[in-house]
Amino acid sequence: MEIVGHRDVLRKLEKLSKLKVIPPLLFYGQFGIGKASSALYFCALCNLNQSEKIFKLVHPDIIILTNGEVVPYGPRPTDFDNLKNISIEQVRSLKVELQKPPIYAKRRFVIIMDADMLTIEAQNSLLKILEEHEKRTTFILITSNYTKILPTIISRTLKIPFKSLSFEDFKQYKYDWKYELEFLYEISEGSIGIAKQLNDYPIYDWIECLKEKNFSKILINIKTSKDLLNFLRIFRYYFKKLYIEEGKEIYYKILKKSIEIEDIVRRYGSIEGSLISLFSELI
Repeated sequence: MEIVGHRDVLRKLEKLSKLKVIPPLLFYGQFGIGKASSALYFCALCNLNQSEKIFKLVHPDIIILTNGEVVPYGPRPTDFDNLKNISIEQVRSLKVELQKPPIYAKRRFVIIMDADMLTIEAQNSLLKILEEHEKRTTFILITSNYTKILPTIISRTLKIPFKSLSFEDFKQYKYDWKYELEFLYEISEGSIGIAKQLNDYPIYDWIECLKEKNFSKILINIKTSKDLLNFLRIFRYYFKKLYIEEGKEIYYKILKKSIEIEDIVRRYGSIEGSLISLFSELI
């Protein structure tokens, strides 16, 4: 299982795997940089000789809580942006599952993908589980925005920060890139997962449309929430190049608005009105 970069994190996880009691862990950092893959790697470290089942996502004692898709050896698919809220019903079902003893694992794991997508009710229910959880079970909460998680949950976790990849690490990843690597690295902010998505979009065409303020042409090409989220990445890159060196306040206004829209799209899958709201900052 290939994990690019994060050598300091992997060394820390190797030390943690030797402990008898492992607290709930919080893996945080931007999308697409290897947090979920590192979580599976840690599960395998704690359960030697069971890695194949773990990486194939068929191990009965590795529970993944998510409303998105997961794939073997991922566990995230390339299309990882189409998220939805994680409900209290899912957390209640988890509680029932955890009442059963582990089947094979020396240490059972619960991996919560995109923990910031837990509703407030779901988070409160999870908090009770964390307070009572059995010592052979370890929780890994994965998030790109831990400010959306209750402080009472955060305080019970050991925080593991994941930094954006260096360019040296980024370029080690083998893929059929259509754009210059340095360009993709900058626009994705060092995220391989995001770069792979952007690789399939007409980045140069969209930048030209932004230069010309040809918003109608952009609207025609945005059909899904995934399209919109990747456009927002190009949007931020373009205006950062345009305004950041001059220190113009409009860039920070655009940045704030685009991040707000990104959260709405991820949480509710809504793109109607989002682009109009975004473009209103420029008109």
